[in-house]
Amino acid sequence: MATYLDFASDEEQALSLTSYLARLSKDSGELESQLTSLLKGNDVTGFWKKFLESSSVLFTSETPEKDLEVLFMGMASLFKKAGAATVRVVVPILINVVTTTNPEKATLLRLKILTNTYNILGDVSPQDRYELFMAILNYTVKVNKSETMIPFLSQNLLDNRIAEWKLDAQQKSKVYRLTREIYKQNKKNDEAYEWTIRYLTTLEDPLSADAKQMALTAVRDALAASDVFEFDRLMEIPSVKDLESSNKDLFELLKIFVSGNLESFRNFVGKSPNCLQANGLDSEAATTKIRLLSLASLAVNSQEISYATVAQALQVNEDEVEAWIISAISEKILQARMDQLRNVVVVNGAMKRNFGKEEWTSLDNSLKVWSQSVKSLLATLNKAKTLQVEQPSH
Repeated sequence: MATYLDFASDEEQALSLTSYLARLSKDSGELESQLTSLLKGNDVTGFWKKFLESSSVLFTSETPEKDLEVLFMGMASLFKKAGAATVRVVVPILINVVTTTNPEKATLLRLKILTNTYNILGDVSPQDRYELFMAILNYTVKVNKSETMIPFLSQNLLDNRIAEWKLDAQQKSKVYRLTREIYKQNKKNDEAYEWTIRYLTTLEDPLSADAKQMALTAVRDALAASDVFEFDRLMEIPSVKDLESSNKDLFELLKIFVSGNLESFRNFVGKSPNCLQANGLDSEAATTKIRLLSLASLAVNSQEISYATVAQALQVNEDEVEAWIISAISEKILQARMDQLRNVVVVNGAMKRNFGKEEWTSLDNSLKVWSQSVKSLLATLNKAKTLQVEQPSH
């Protein structure tokens, strides 16, 4: 198995691989003859196409995994030397062979083969790097090893890759959707929600059947997730807005989680008692979430809130208030402390549930005031520095 690692010519290495593959094949003589003829005829692309189409036997043989890994690394190096045109033809075939021939067997080996090929090909063909990357992601999802890809799916890394590969809108959407599936599979709901938003906002046809179905899934997932509390961005997405006509009750429920409170939630449930169950939502979990959101609304413009006020808004006993405050702090909905002597919540900050035009205007005004304050402070410091320099020495 080590012959193709010699310092031989590319043709000699290819012939060595041909002999090895032919020995594993049922029609060894015919296959070897066909491959040799293609190689001698200088049809390098045709040779690798035929080789890979016949290479599924490698995954059904007794070839040691380490030898297979090295064999495919050797092949990838030869693809690269053959040039971008050959790479364009052979990469889809390689992906198919590696991911569909006994796919549940030797899963880590297959991931190594795909990853090594991705790295070896480098910048020969950005399009093929994209396809290999997507194949790696899809395969990890298929064999339940997608957690291994989480470190490579940060927003910065993916944005850099997308720019490098010059992906079109449709390809970007595919990356975003698959990334969302991986985070969802690994129960990282907050991250999955962020990628769902990106996916829905980059669709070329935001009102396609797929977009509408994903919008429905996104709203249900966001409402069900215990760690998602920000909903207003969903309301700006066309496919989500379309739910107002296609799933009116769910859209109304979403609006309550965007800006409503516990009272409006309970009124809604009274009018549409089947909505939660029909959308796979747990009543108790939804009530807990809307209580926490109600608390955020109560605190956002307050410096102090009495326990009695909190208890009334959350419709709980006053001796339960501290538990709800602690929960809100742990979920990063509140920054606060409890003054148990006075039975008040001292608010340092609270999550703003809506960030629309009014909020942007307020932020802009605050930044202008801050900027002016900094300018005044710098002017004062410069004046003091000038006076100090002009002061006569004694």
